[in-house]
Amino acid sequence: MCSRPGFDALLADLDAAVAEGARARLRATLDAHDTGGGVYFDSRAWIVTARR
Repeated sequence: MCSRPGFDALLADLDAAVAEGARARLRATLDAHDTGGGVYFDSRAWIVTARR
């Protein structure tokens, strides 16, 4: 996990302990929302398209 370049770039300027703490919190958050069939968060979004 966390091998994606975008995530690593976010942590690049942090010291090793802080970066590992961020990874641990991310893992804990994902584990808390893992249903066994996917990772689900209770959220909603509106998608709006406007045209003239």
